[in-house]
Amino acid sequence: MKRLLFTLLPAFLLLPAAAQDTALLRPVTHVLTLQAGQGKMRDTYLTPLRYDGTSLGIQYERSRQLRHARLSNLQHIMLDFMTGDDKGNHTTSWVGRLHYGYTMLWDFHPLERQPRAGDWKVKAGLYGGLDAGFDYNLKLTSSNNPVNVRLCQNIGLSVLGLWYYGAKRSHNVRLELQAPLIGWALMPEYGASYYETFYLNQGGNYTNFTSIHNQQDLDVRLTTDLQFTKYPIRLGMAWHIETMKIHNITQRYSSLQLVAGVVFSTLPFTRRQANREYLLDNYQMAY
Repeated sequence: MKRLLFTLLPAFLLLPAAAQDTALLRPVTHVLTLQAGQGKMRDTYLTPLRYDGTSLGIQYERSRQLRHARLSNLQHIMLDFMTGDDKGNHTTSWVGRLHYGYTMLWDFHPLERQPRAGDWKVKAGLYGGLDAGFDYNLKLTSSNNPVNVRLCQNIGLSVLGLWYYGAKRSHNVRLELQAPLIGWALMPEYGASYYETFYLNQGGNYTNFTSIHNQQDLDVRLTTDLQFTKYPIRLGMAWHIETMKIHNITQRYSSLQLVAGVVFSTLPFTRRQANREYLLDNYQMAY
């Protein structure tokens, strides 16, 4: 009996390790990109003029396939900065934005195997986003309202399309679309100042409901992943346009940027003892 136990015990102990090697490890995919291009901005709370200039940004993206094979999540943090002059070069305006978004995507065209050249995927779902930032006009520095603060939260639709090409699975073209549907935004009433509202307590309604009737926002990203070294690189373009009109105040921003970055994968902390080579072959599984 003891001899039988000593024979079977090692086999049972090795079963979890064998299952870990064959199970889907669901690595976490990270993307870090830099963006640069042209931007346009207009905020009638400060001035009716339009400002044209340069737009710079950095974005971090994290995605992972969930336990359900057709579900995946995607999180991204975007820091964007724009500066521009009016048409007569009389003054300069600065815009800063910090955006966080969380997206749940459903795979409408799942693959039963690893992607090959010619394969494609389409995913769609809901996202929640939070924006915080400011508009600062240098000409109005001596006035009571040189800055307009931005704070809004949205729930919207997100669509992701993928097409694979080339000999390596890491070569793909991505098209991402995002548009908000409902949310709320912080917007002062026309003519009211932050000093009157928060110091003198004389302001009006600052919190406002937003939807497609007073906020139109579209974010489009067209990129491709290429792998020449250990880590794939991501190249492409990003286009964003937004218009918000509340209390007869119009905010309008648009940017067209070139995108360049790097893609890499890691295993969750509890699975990092698994085979590291798996990451190089399956970095895009979260998509």
